[in-house]
Amino acid sequence: MPRRALPVSERGDREHEYGIGIYTARGLYGVVRPCPHSLDRLAPSTRIFVRNAREKALFAAAGLADAGLVTHFDLPDHEQTTLL
Repeated sequence: MPRRALPVSERGDREHEYGIGIYTARGLYGVVRPCPHSLDRLAPSTRIFVRNAREKALFAAAGLADAGLVTHFDLPDHEQTTLL
């Protein structure tokens, strides 16, 4: 099974600039680490997955998403690239 690497550059890859979609048989379920400026393109019921509580608080404080739909994984800020 081929593996897909996540972007590791500071700027990120264009392919992932709006986050990584998670799909079910019914369609889009959630987005992993979306760009805050792209949330207006998502349905209000779309779940959002972020790295840690700090990122979740940023989304909630800005009123960008319902806090009940934002899930964080309690990872440190540097953890994403070391999980590969």
